Amino acid sequence: MKKNRPSIRPIILTLVLGLLCLAMAGSLLGCSVEEGDVGNVIDRALWDMRGYPSQQEILDHLQEKYGEDFELVSLNPGARFFQGIAFPRSNPELHFSLEMHDEDGNPAPIEDMRDDFQARLAEQYIHDKLLPLFQQQFGTAEIANLRIEVALYERTSDTRFPVDFEWLPDDGLDALAAEEEVIASASVNLMLESASSLDTVNLEQLTELIVVDAEIPLNGDLNVRAADQEPIDALHISWAVEDGQIRELNP
Repeated sequence: MKKNRPSIRPIILTLVLGLLCLAMAGSLLGCSVEEGDVGNVIDRALWDMRGYPSQQEILDHLQEKYGEDFELVSLNPGARFFQGIAFPRSNPELHFSLEMHDEDGNPAPIEDMRDDFQARLAEQYIHDKLLPLFQQQFGTAEIANLRIEVALYERTSDTRFPVDFEWLPDDGLDALAAEEEVIASASVNLMLESASSLDTVNLEQLTELIVVDAEIPLNGDLNVRAADQEPIDALHISWAVEDGQIRELNP
């Protein structure tokens, strides 16, 4: 007597239907998937609905603007804006922000996208100029950390996102400081290994070293603390610069 064996046809039919469902879902949810797309749009359905630029359009815009190739880390759409993170292929560690706003709720042209790539480049540029001077001042082993924060904002705008202008490190910081429509400032955060080193810190001398010796003609401030101290306990001084010289000090 033969035993009834379960037919494999229903199993195959189920698998085929499952694959078709997945394909349909991918078509509906990922209708803007492009060649080379890595799925870095946080909410693709909203991105497509708002009609924001494609990833390739964003990358092409950055390449045309700065003359090098970039990659995207993520894109985060909202109802009236999108934000993103990108980096140049030549320096994958240098992440910078992208942002586009549209107060009317309509898709904005790619030319309206702003980024802070130049601020991140300026930070790296200033860091490379200051680190050897601080090492000479305190000793290489005494420098626990050096962090630079650069802000570039449009002088006549109420927004706090960078204006769209052209500057690269090869132009020098004098060119950046001379931008009439841009407010540029630098915050220097120096961490020393031991609290005893703070006894030798002369904030006015260090300000002179930053502005004059390192030729960083930007308004700014300096914070110096030891590795075992909280940021709130840091020594602090700020300054204003005019024609490359310190005009005002605020201890």
